[in-house]
Amino acid sequence: MGMDGSFSKVFPKDLASATTATDYSYPNYPRRAPQDGGESVAFTRGNRASQIDNSWIVHYSPLLLEKFDCHINLEIFSYVAVVKYIYRYIYKGPDKAMVSVAASTRDGEGGKQIVSQPRDEIQEYLDARWIAECEALWRGFSSPVIFLDPAVMKMPVHLENQQFVLFAHGEAEGVAATAPKETKLTAFFSLMQAPDDGESPPTTDLL
Repeated sequence: MGMDGSFSKVFPKDLASATTATDYSYPNYPRRAPQDGGESVAFTRGNRASQIDNSWIVHYSPLLLEKFDCHINLEIFSYVAVVKYIYRYIYKGPDKAMVSVAASTRDGEGGKQIVSQPRDEIQEYLDARWIAECEALWRGFSSPVIFLDPAVMKMPVHLENQQFVLFAHGEAEGVAATAPKETKLTAFFSLMQAPDDGESPPTTDLL
């Protein structure tokens, strides 16, 4: 319960005889009022008498409660924000922090004093990330962090003979004289043109 007496999960819910859609994407599920045959229970906690009806019941699935043996609140959410909410935690990567390191000296009285010097924000900027023990162990065993089904691979697209070429200083002429290096895109084209050997999957089934 909040300081103003409201509940963060919007309880009690509205009593209703049928499921209806709402403006905030959560539907209003059927909750029968006591006069319509709904349940109502009176109880006393300490010196305070209270009464609970169906408006206080949490949405649940008996099958999931029995399977996982824990409290599960089950609701249908139909809004684009749910996609952002799910994939935000899957693809956001490890936690990061911006840190900087500054040199310091001690004055004559033993106190700590930062050396006065012009700040170089580009030089002192460091984008660091930290990984907890569980995630470090998980990644150390080369366990996959996310699962994609079907697997998707990013393919660099380029015009014919205009793929990126990397070379060291002074090697430009030698690299230019050699044949263009094969890329994922050209290898894919070669695979699609290869004859069927009867063992590999048909190239027409590849996306």
